[in-house]
Amino acid sequence: MAENEAVKKFKFELVDSIPKALVYSMTAFVIWLFTKFLFVPLGNITLYSDVRASSVIVAVAILTILVIILKILKEIRDICDAIAGIIAYSIDRNTATLESQVYQRAVRSLAYVLVAAIAFLFFSSLLNEIHPALSGIVLIVMFFWAVGTLYSAGMLLSDKIESKVKKTTSRMLSVEDKAETEKSGESKVKKVVESKPVQPEWKKKKHVGRRPKKK
Repeated sequence: MAENEAVKKFKFELVDSIPKALVYSMTAFVIWLFTKFLFVPLGNITLYSDVRASSVIVAVAILTILVIILKILKEIRDICDAIAGIIAYSIDRNTATLESQVYQRAVRSLAYVLVAAIAFLFFSSLLNEIHPALSGIVLIVMFFWAVGTLYSAGMLLSDKIESKVKKTTSRMLSVEDKAETEKSGESKVKKVVESKPVQPEWKKKKHVGRRPKKK
């Protein structure tokens, strides 16, 4: 794929996915807003034993928001892939296809952790309506997942940076070795020229105009 076509494709993905992600995010926020401040206060009614109407409302709202978040993550994945592809082509055109895969994984990891943290800020208040311990359990699980995800992303970028530094260093050393070789070759030629005996001027004039003797 040509460079211009690849970059155009990535830009098209950005233009196509960003509005969708914003619409899905606003939809999830509106559902959370109505659930938290309207339906939960109205649902403070006991249905059976300790089961309240607000708990059922919150459970349905959480499931609905989770479905929307899955759609958001799909669009965020496309956005991250497009951003990583543009970064890879801007850094190195020759290895852009391979490097974009590494950058895609790293950018996705960062984006997923960020989305999960923002989603938990909204979910925690809803989970407390069901049981106070739920938000704490979810937070601990999310923390371990986020640490593992960020660690793997950091290792990916570290390996890529290390390989880049090694390539750059080897290129610099090869250029320096080539310059040293050329310099030593020029000095050898100069020494050979300087060591060559110079014929005196009177000998040069003596041989000028002399004809070979006839036998």
